[in-house]
Amino acid sequence: MSESNLTVEPAITTRLPLEAASAEAYPYLQGLRALPTLPSALFHFLGLIADPAASEQQLAAFIWKDPALLARVISTMNFHSSERSFPANYLQQAIASLDRGYIRSLAYTTPLLCSFEPWKPAFCSVLFWERSLLCANACQALARQLRLPAPEQYYVAGLLHDIGYLVFLQKKPEALATVLERWAAQPAQLLEIERQVMGINHCRLGLAVGRKLNLDSWMLPAIAHHHTPARDSDWFTRITSIGSAFCNWKGRDFFPSRTLARNDWRQEMEEILNVLLPPTARQNSAQLLEAMESCVPPVRKWIAELLQEPAGNTHRAELSFDPPRAKIAAAAACS
Repeated sequence: MSESNLTVEPAITTRLPLEAASAEAYPYLQGLRALPTLPSALFHFLGLIADPAASEQQLAAFIWKDPALLARVISTMNFHSSERSFPANYLQQAIASLDRGYIRSLAYTTPLLCSFEPWKPAFCSVLFWERSLLCANACQALARQLRLPAPEQYYVAGLLHDIGYLVFLQKKPEALATVLERWAAQPAQLLEIERQVMGINHCRLGLAVGRKLNLDSWMLPAIAHHHTPARDSDWFTRITSIGSAFCNWKGRDFFPSRTLARNDWRQEMEEILNVLLPPTARQNSAQLLEAMESCVPPVRKWIAELLQEPAGNTHRAELSFDPPRAKIAAAAACS
């Protein structure tokens, strides 16, 4: 795995303290009140809110798929940091119980991601959403196969693990082109290249952002250490690392895929499973990979639907029912 972006550390290793809010992250944290979302995602969400026939469960399902919206919602809920697992479907049920007025306010105050990286079609904002959603579903599927408690928490960790990139996209999208070019020449040194070009790597920035946005403590190790998991890492970090590597295998990566044959990719995934999972789980590696692969088609379908106009433009009038307010919100979000 010499060229992989995943580096498995020894069982005893020195890692970034989760309490540290690096000074390197300060320029990115200035003015950051919430993570940005795609304009197409927000427009679909506004259409859903304006539809009187849309249920609370439908609104919750949409929030559940959007990293920015989900991060905002869960950061305001009264979860206890000491809890390591929640009852089944607790998070989704809690989101579905939110007041519709609060959800509308949430939509209007969520920043828009206004940069679409015209300089590199291989690295685009939409790919962040597809990769995040695929990682989330793969992590949840893997947690279910391993019979871990509260699989939806692994979904959340997978969805939010790359929020450092989301802030890069909002704050310094052009600099990512330089990272990509250097990574092509030095594919085993991604985090160091990011530090040199961006002043901080996306894992350290993601940790600082998570703390800034008051994300619960059980999510932070996966955000901070998904590129450098250890054999004694917590389950969230190990499962998220596997989910992230799975996205690379399926070609959902921010950077150009390495030219490996499918069998070589599969062998690399099996090696990662063997290192990060206990012996009893390693015996079912084929079943684990199959469970994760089953997540690919529905994710691609949802992303394709996200990029389309709402069916029949039924709620186009509602989407623009308050043009001045919408324009002011968009201008503020993009500033």
